Amino acid sequence: HQDRNIVRGVIHLSGVFDLLPILSTSVNFPLKMTRLDAEMFSPLQQGNMDRLVTAKHLQHWVVVGENDSPAFKEQAEKYVGELEGRGCQVAFTVQPSEDHFSLVERLMEDQYSLTKQVLAFINTGSVSC
Repeated sequence: HQDRNIVRGVIHLSGVFDLLPILSTSVNFPLKMTRLDAEMFSPLQQGNMDRLVTAKHLQHWVVVGENDSPAFKEQAEKYVGELEGRGCQVAFTVQPSEDHFSLVERLMEDQYSLTKQVLAFINTGSVSC
């Protein structure tokens, strides 16, 4: 369908791609997320990955901060691997000296390298890392 091509890419900033590990943490207390919710909204779940590959025109750009926790980095690397394994277009960037809070907060800075790359991605649909 032609409308599907309106979106050319997705930027995943320090994403959580598997929500199941969160279920037993304090993060889930206010969310009250069930196992079914976590499976439904986790990009790494098989059904969600299967749906993603139907949009092969999308460029996925996964960004993590150098100072992100190992769990964030592992999930991002696994997600990138799953996308690549399914023939999706994917780029992976580790943003130096940042964590998942600071890399998002700094996006408001015009001269921040990631801000410039995000704007270029929006304009061109490709990553220039």
